[in-house]
Amino acid sequence: MRTISETIKNYSKKEHHNYYLYGDDIFLEKFFINQICKKFIKDDGSKILYHFNVDNEESFLNDIHSNSLFDSKKIIICWGINRLSKNAQKDFISYVKSNPSEDISLIIISPDFRIKNKFVSELSSLMNAVDIRTPFPNKMKNWVRYYAKSNKFSMTDELISFYIDCYGDSL
Repeated sequence: MRTISETIKNYSKKEHHNYYLYGDDIFLEKFFINQICKKFIKDDGSKILYHFNVDNEESFLNDIHSNSLFDSKKIIICWGINRLSKNAQKDFISYVKSNPSEDISLIIISPDFRIKNKFVSELSSLMNAVDIRTPFPNKMKNWVRYYAKSNKFSMTDELISFYIDCYGDSL
């Protein structure tokens, strides 16, 4: 499993952009999605959200199987993927295995590390697994340094240490 910074730094336009996010840090989830949007769809494309507690799985399956006539890219972001029916799970796994469209990026979000079933295990092994948990204290400086750099500002080590001392992992 890679970190957010490793995944973004190693982003390549020539690979399929399917990500399985593990963790429950909402800020890091949003940060990662925004970084991928900047690189993948830029200003020309769409972002589609699915919450399978609420949304229809047929719409989701139609979205992943349909290609745009105008080469428009789209990012499909999904929460609650375990709630797909068995048939939808098989269809989705088949889609991910079959070298999906280069115009679609999938981001699957699993806030609970404890969910381990055959579907989740297979899906996460087929996608780029990314850790979006709050960084451990010994990794916090690196994370703050990366975040500052990605937002085009710099911070001294002393200032980073000050913020970490004051705010801890809620930085």
